[in-house]
Amino acid sequence: MKHKMFIAITFLVFASTDIHAIPIDSSGTFPSITPNCGTLVDCNYQPNNGNPILTFGGISPNQSSVGFTGMTNIPVGSDQVWGKLAFQNGVTGTNVVTDFTLTIHFSDYSPPNNTLHPDVVYGFKVDNTPNITGDPLKDGDNLIWTTIKFGINAEESALKYLEKCQLCTIKSDIFKVAENAATDVEIRGLLGSAIPLGFGAISNPEVGILVSSVPEPGTFLLIALSILAMPIWTRWRLR
Repeated sequence: MKHKMFIAITFLVFASTDIHAIPIDSSGTFPSITPNCGTLVDCNYQPNNGNPILTFGGISPNQSSVGFTGMTNIPVGSDQVWGKLAFQNGVTGTNVVTDFTLTIHFSDYSPPNNTLHPDVVYGFKVDNTPNITGDPLKDGDNLIWTTIKFGINAEESALKYLEKCQLCTIKSDIFKVAENAATDVEIRGLLGSAIPLGFGAISNPEVGILVSSVPEPGTFLLIALSILAMPIWTRWRLR
């Protein structure tokens, strides 16, 4: 009798426990690169148990690289850091990785029985810009966030997602790092629903900045006013 009562009490305690309140761990992979770097002879991919590093271009130790570091004990229900994306802007040479995907996995997702927090997939592009100003940061190269896919949503442009994302406080899709420098940027999101919120803080803002391809609301207004004013200006010039 006591044994049955213990089982009943244990079941009730477990049933009343909110599994969303359990802290969650994150890890990452670069699935578009796995298991090798294809035809890029200077490319090296290391999965590193969920903290992947992709090195490419040039000759070691001056190559460029991107890497992801997962987080542990991520709280649920508020804007949190899902991981950090590092970019080392080295000598890229001729063999350059241009496009790659980052998939963030969460520790509470074990299909098919548990569909909480499914993978979130980010598309990125490495943009090697010309060095023309002599300023290492202005001449820095860009890590451009291009696409996003999460939950049951279809893949869409990162720009379109940022434009409509009311919870995204930073509307930047470009992470720029100075020449021959390295730093990382937070990738943030909301757990409980696995909603991506874009970039966050940069570890070393002296060598890295966030740039936005999303026009500010004021820019849209100026463009609209310019278009409306064109016929008036034309008629005035023809008088």
